[in-house]
Amino acid sequence: MKKVNWDDIPSLENLEVDWEYSPENPLGKRAWVRISNSVLYRLFEVKLIPVKIVSKTFSKTGKLLDISPRGLAVVVDSKIEDDAHVNVGFFLGKRKVTSKAVVKNSSNFDNGFRVGIEFVELKEDHVSYITELNAFKVHGH
Repeated sequence: MKKVNWDDIPSLENLEVDWEYSPENPLGKRAWVRISNSVLYRLFEVKLIPVKIVSKTFSKTGKLLDISPRGLAVVVDSKIEDDAHVNVGFFLGKRKVTSKAVVKNSSNFDNGFRVGIEFVELKEDHVSYITELNAFKVHGH
């Protein structure tokens, strides 16, 4: 085998990439970490967290699946149309959280529908509280 000299290797001066690079987000495609219901159940010592969802045309109660400072996922018994404007309310421990929200998606899930909901104008103290809950999760409390 012939020994390669560094001077024999072509320069990289005009190196170009033929695609636009964007680094992989460590959270997948999400900007916020979700906190699962099982973590919340352990933290608050409950078996479920009910979520009230109300619009001009309906009122439903679902079960929280996960939450982040941007939104939540809930299981309900019937489909809710995408882009529906709703109000949501629930308790995280003794803290009552309410917000305007928009339904982003609804899909079949077990014996109901999984509904992804994005908060609109969630109060800053609620955002901080949910963020703090994630810190508890990360540190194993």
